[in-house]
Amino acid sequence: MSHLPRLLVLLVAGACGGPAPAVPPKLPLISNTAPPDAAPADSRQLGGTSAIEHDALVAFFGDRFPNAAVAGTLELDDSDTSTVIEELAAMHILTLDELAAIIPGDYEARAFPLETTNVTGTVRNLLMVHDVRRYVADAYESGWVGSGDDFAVAAAYGTDLQGLVDAGIMPAP
Repeated sequence: MSHLPRLLVLLVAGACGGPAPAVPPKLPLISNTAPPDAAPADSRQLGGTSAIEHDALVAFFGDRFPNAAVAGTLELDDSDTSTVIEELAAMHILTLDELAAIIPGDYEARAFPLETTNVTGTVRNLLMVHDVRRYVADAYESGWVGSGDDFAVAAAYGTDLQGLVDAGIMPAP
């Protein structure tokens, strides 16, 4: 990032027809490699472009929803997340960056006071809030049925719950 202002000066000078300032030989204008002493990037900070897997998903939610994790309303347990990772894939959400993109900005403050849940429940809540019709049509595999309390988050975001009732995911009110 420290080379960006120098690059802009060079580009502006060249576009205006002026001479480009001298560039010290020790500072490359553009580098596609990190300096040898640079710390590796933490992909969880940015979301991540790798395929979603259990440990990264748990860590991502811990980083993304720290207040809920500390309060215990988000249980960062070691339960099996393979089914919800398949559900994410069925909805074409294949990376943590793509998952981050569907999370409403107020999700932690709005969702976790309504229920205590784990990573699996959080993924399903996010998928239903994001696109409940697509979740029912593409991702749901008749593998789970919730109680009425399990849908407080979806209801808080105005999700059409009738599709969940029709699919047998949610009991009729």
